[in-house]
Amino acid sequence: MDATLSSEATARAPKRTTKDCRSRPGALIWFFRKSRDLWKGKHQALKASFKQLKNKVADLTKSREQWRLKAEQANDQLGALKAKFDNLQARVEALTSEKKNDQASTPLRFDATEQQIPCGQQYPVDVVQRFVSLVLDMGASLRCAAGALELFNPPSSPEENSPVWSTGRLWLLRVGLAALLRPKVMAEDWVWMVDHSIQIGQCKCLVILGIRLSDFTIGRPLCHQDMELIDLVPMKNATKQTVAVCLEDAVSKTGVPRAILSDHGADLHGATETFRQEHPETDEFYDIKHKAACLLKARLEKDPRWKQFATLSGQTKFATQQTELACLVPPSQQTKARFMNLGDLVKWGRQTLALLDDPSPLRRLRPPDPGTGRVAGRTSYLLAETGFERSLSERTR
Repeated sequence: MDATLSSEATARAPKRTTKDCRSRPGALIWFFRKSRDLWKGKHQALKASFKQLKNKVADLTKSREQWRLKAEQANDQLGALKAKFDNLQARVEALTSEKKNDQASTPLRFDATEQQIPCGQQYPVDVVQRFVSLVLDMGASLRCAAGALELFNPPSSPEENSPVWSTGRLWLLRVGLAALLRPKVMAEDWVWMVDHSIQIGQCKCLVILGIRLSDFTIGRPLCHQDMELIDLVPMKNATKQTVAVCLEDAVSKTGVPRAILSDHGADLHGATETFRQEHPETDEFYDIKHKAACLLKARLEKDPRWKQFATLSGQTKFATQQTELACLVPPSQQTKARFMNLGDLVKWGRQTLALLDDPSPLRRLRPPDPGTGRVAGRTSYLLAETGFERSLSERTR
């Protein structure tokens, strides 16, 4: 309806002619030419922008194809390298097992490669390996290892010489540095053991040892060969904040541990609690030896019978050493961690009581048996002091 009315109104409207236009033809021509030039410029600008975008899309498409080809080639190379690595690893394992079998029969035989002197070194590989093995595997001291090498592997010429103990110490330090810096396996079953080393001057080291639960052997105690050195941090001021920072840094080497074992020192326990706030999946365990020592300390430290027993055992040591009863000298009491080392003292007390009950072993002493009187006189407090050691042995059975 509206369209019909509009068309009828247009038909009835008078037609305008050039005589009705008041603008000059020249002005109209200039205006329309300017408008045409403006629209022509906009069209050309849009055309140029469209062409740039089209070229950019083409370049990106071409670059994407090139990177796709490179990724496929890299994937193929990675598969080939993995296969080569597995093959080499199998060969290394085979050679290692074969070498172990050879060393089992002839442990001091080395091939030509091991007898070569590395660049920048003075001694061949086999000498270094023998020295390190004597210390780490056989438990020899540094001077003992140097003397053993000089005794069983003397120099073949006057110009040659055997390594001294300080040289071997440098080799061991390098082995320890390599164990510290070598990459660790990232896993979720690590258990950390955290403690401080003995303080030297103003500095002590925070030691973080680790073992994976998959490598833990049930039925035997842990040894040094089972542990992995995770971190070793020297520090002068050990607080829970500084220790917590070290624990966070160690996460980058093994991942978040499953558990942390410590002696519940103020700094270690506080740092572990701070660490567990960020990693709640980690558990904290109290070292059983320190826990037992704390329980013994709480039970025995204020006991007057124990104090008298410890005092008189120290007096017995001074009374019997450098005498014919030196075999009865009690063990020295530790000044630090005393309640962690009570086993030897309690064992000595029980054995001495057994000797007082049956003094027949004293007949084997040379010079002749001085009699049980002197033994009883020097150790009479064991029987006189209300049988404390006997009651302690009965409680610990």
